[in-house]
Amino acid sequence: RRAYRKVRCFLYFGLTSNLFELNKIVLQLEEGLLEDYKKSTDNDIDQYESLPLEEQQEQDESYHNKIDYLSAVKIRDNIKEMQEIINSLEK
Repeated sequence: RRAYRKVRCFLYFGLTSNLFELNKIVLQLEEGLLEDYKKSTDNDIDQYESLPLEEQQEQDESYHNKIDYLSAVKIRDNIKEMQEIINSLEK
């Protein structure tokens, strides 16, 4: 039982530490992607996103920057969800 607890603690702290570091990296990536997205929309993301999807897709660079940025946001959301699951297992 004691060995099981040690392994469980090792896994818990290892996973949370790795997720923390991964989250920092993805956050930095997200910030850079947001800057790219802003630049490609002339700093007017709201105006760009108000366009119909077909028109957004016609602006190739902006559309790809949007998808890249939103993908990074989704990755961070997934990391947060994994952290919450791991934290719930430790209780």
